[in-house]
Parts: sequence; structure tokens; C-alpha cells
Amino acid sequence: MQRLSNELDIAIPLEEATTIIEATCRTLELPEAAEERAICLAKFDETATITSGVSPYTFAAAAIYVACSISDIDLSQEEIASELDVSTATLRDRRDDLLEATGGRLFECQFPDVTSDAVDLVESLLRDVRTADWAANKRFLGLVAGAWMYAARRYDLGLTVAEFASHTGISEATIRARYDGYVEHFGAI
Repeated sequence: MQRLSNELDIAIPLEEATTIIEATCRTLELPEAAEERAICLAKFDETATITSGVSPYTFAAAAIYVACSISDIDLSQEEIASELDVSTATLRDRRDDLLEATGGRLFECQFPDVTSDAVDLVESLLRDVRTADWAANKRFLGLVAGAWMYAARRYDLGLTVAEFASHTGISEATIRARYDGYVEHFGAI
């Protein structure tokens, strides 16, 4: 719709990302829990400011993709991108921006009993890892899960690799490998 309005040079105000998420989740017949997670992610951005200059459709696509990934819903990037008329490459870029900006708060959303120190550590790790050579070409959600594990071990939160795998859709082996990367570069727990 927005592209059509641009072509016709008609000013149509952009919708809010949460409105787009709600409508898209209904169209894709996603479970309510996935919609709630996507909206939760979108609301995290109120202070993260990653949507400045970003299409709300692309941001909504990224939030839905992350929510589906952590909810173990089999919905591809292509399906979401097609539904919202955005490119998969841009969806992936916004996904990584979203995960970097909200990884700590997403940790808190998934595990409400974690300490604020653990959330702050995850956010710090994700900022640092974005430019780290050892993390280049690694799936960012795997880096998020590894950061969660690093923080859980540092603060003795009693969370398991299996729990992180369940919440992220990332294999336990990959999470351990990303955790080992954090230990190697940021110090042993």
C-alpha cells in the first residue's frame, strides 16, 4: 500500500508498527502468544530508537520474524516479507538491529525473574559483539542466545542451554559455541 501511494504521489500516513503486527498476525493466523511477543518487541523500541527512518512495515516484519523464531513457529522470512511487501535482506537487517537493541529486554521478557544486572550484561555483550571479528557471519539470534547463557552463568540464574534452545530455536550446540566465544573474548565466568 505504501509503495502504491509513493508511486501515485499520494500522501498516506504510515501506520504504527503495532497496528501492522496485529493485522499481519491475523492474516497469517499466528498464535496469540506470537503476536503478543511481536508487539512486546515493537514496544521495546520506544526507547531503543531503532525505527528512526525505518519503514514500520519492515520493522513489523522483523518483530514478527523474531517472535516466530523464539516461539518455534515455522514461518520463513520469505513468507513474512511477502506478506508485508518488504525485502528479505532488509528484514534480516532490521531483525539484527532489533535483536541488538532489545536482546537484554527480550531476555527479561522470556525469563521474568532475571536480575537487572544480567539484562544490562546481555545488552553490553550484544553491543560489543556487533563489531567483533569472531562473531562475523554468525546468525545474530545465536549470538543473542549465547549472551543469554553467558549472563545466566555469570549471575548463577539456574537457566539451562535447553531452555535457551527452546526459546530461540537455536540448537544447543550452537548456543554452547556462541557462549564459548563470549568466554574466550570477554573472560571466563
